Amino acid sequence: MKSYRNLFTSGARVPIRDVRYAQSDCGNDGFKLRVDAAGNCRIDYSNGRGKRYALREVEAMQGAAFVGRAEDFADFSRRGIVEGYYGKPYTDEDRKSLLDFMDAVRMNFYLYAPKDDPYHRAQWREPYPQAKQAELAALCRYASEREIDLCYAISVGLDMRYSSEDDLCALVAKLKAMEAVGFREFALLFDDIDPALNPADAAVFESPAKAQ
Repeated sequence: MKSYRNLFTSGARVPIRDVRYAQSDCGNDGFKLRVDAAGNCRIDYSNGRGKRYALREVEAMQGAAFVGRAEDFADFSRRGIVEGYYGKPYTDEDRKSLLDFMDAVRMNFYLYAPKDDPYHRAQWREPYPQAKQAELAALCRYASEREIDLCYAISVGLDMRYSSEDDLCALVAKLKAMEAVGFREFALLFDDIDPALNPADAAVFESPAKAQ
């Protein structure tokens, strides 16, 4: 974010003697800092992320601050990265490094949708192997520690039969399994697929949009 609306206005720099907090409406993941001539620091924050960002600013002051006030908030409630490309997916370490970067620049949303993860797209009905489940569970914890929302996307449009109760049950089972891994947000993707319905679905639905 780093879009301060009111910069500290005084040239005087004082030691920070006391820091107090209060939750209030400060905009998207926002905060307000006030430092008086006695070194008292007041932090208003909108949510946990806002408080987290404000505390970083206080730490960066290294025990002393300019007298005055500042406020910071994001213009967008969701700020993040989509891992949704074709090609070799990121490694576990790649994703953790990316989450660290996102935390540093105050992004808050990561969409997991690597097209060449077979269990995301080509083999979406199949459960992840246990080792991969454990890796994704650790990734969910890593993101949660940084207050980044991790969303699991599944791309079923290559071969889903929209009129099939079995396919619907397979989709629900897969999402429940990913919820057990630790995901709390989900996306259902229908990009890069044949726009025409198969004959069985065409007999039930008047359009792909209706089917989806």
